[in-house]
Amino acid sequence: MIKRIISLFCIVTIISQGDIAKNDYKQEALKSKEKIEVRYANDPGGL
Repeated sequence: MIKRIISLFCIVTIISQGDIAKNDYKQEALKSKEKIEVRYANDPGGL
């Protein structure tokens, strides 16, 4: 019974870590998108 609880906890931990990694990736993508938009705004002819 205890082993089952521990294995469930490990699975939940792995899943939540995966979600955190996804969120980090989304934030990085948004940051790079903002940088690109700022660069185009500063250099309108540079498209």
